[in-house]
Amino acid sequence: MRAWRLILALVLSVTGLTAKLSGRSLEVSPAECRWQAESKAARQEMPQAITVFNSSEKTKDYSVKVKEMKALKAEEEKGFKELPDASWVSFEPDNFSAAPGEKKQVKVFLEVPEEKLDPGATWLFYAEIREKPVKGDSIALACYPKIYVEMKEQRTKK
Repeated sequence: MRAWRLILALVLSVTGLTAKLSGRSLEVSPAECRWQAESKAARQEMPQAITVFNSSEKTKDYSVKVKEMKALKAEEEKGFKELPDASWVSFEPDNFSAAPGEKKQVKVFLEVPEEKLDPGATWLFYAEIREKPVKGDSIALACYPKIYVEMKEQRTKK
């Protein structure tokens, strides 16, 4: 019964409009971020890092990756399509440990190949921050902040 309450709390925190996502021992903020990226092929850093807070009483190991919308049973939102290629996104760090009460910053990077650049494109993806299960734990938590990307139009000089 306790596991069902945790799952329900996680689902509600993912679908709610809160400033952070949280499970029993994992807090992630922001819950969503809007990123106006430059229309260039160079690697770009999202202006706001993702903060991961280990609110448990044990050191936890975490992994970070892009999660496909279909795996989350999420739908595209009006004006945004799913990011065409998850390999365009990277995280630093993408694997890390956090001591009890410790906060870690995860930087998000986007690098769109030049031939795929589409000024004016609007994409959406989810970052999966997942606890790595350890022996003796019955569950491992994950949070899924939503990231909207708007590729800025190139301005022409007059």
